[in-house]
Amino acid sequence: MLSSLLIKADILSNFENQFLMKILLLTPNGQLPPQILTNFGGEYSFFEKIKMGGVGSPRMILQADESQLDELQLIENQFIYSNIEILKKGFVLRVWQNRAFRAIIFGKSEIREMTFEKYPILTAKPNIFAGEVHIQCTDISLHLFIPPNLFKKTITFFQKSTFDFLKIYESEARKPQELLTTDANILSFLKD
Repeated sequence: MLSSLLIKADILSNFENQFLMKILLLTPNGQLPPQILTNFGGEYSFFEKIKMGGVGSPRMILQADESQLDELQLIENQFIYSNIEILKKGFVLRVWQNRAFRAIIFGKSEIREMTFEKYPILTAKPNIFAGEVHIQCTDISLHLFIPPNLFKKTITFFQKSTFDFLKIYESEARKPQELLTTDANILSFLKD
């Protein structure tokens, strides 16, 4: 699935000015090449970013399957941090792990479905929530975990008008041990 994306990225196909998803290796400062940004409408100006209340999400954790780990050249059983940046005609999912920076860029037209799952966490503290964002694109499915300490900021980010197609729903409460069972370190987020 992702291997076909790399081929598409090399070809840089342009179909009615809608560029296809790309996976890029980024420089340590995380900047995207200007020609790639142009293909997705470019970035918003400084004043547009302020007016929108910012264009970058808080930190989330990418829950990647084995094939995605291989294509992104990431290590299993370690946190894969990510955030989403809004572009004029698309989105950038920046991914980093052990100082390796990658980006998955996709246009708004490539999103088939995007859902935000909110669930309460059963702890002694009341009103503690975590969540997940599921993005189904033409060629890839992405799952992002939202830790409890960043939940309020993250849900505020996804309530921007840019995400008017987003479906938000609440599911059953979960125990802290059920959060990202592959790594117990996630429980440290509950201490904040």
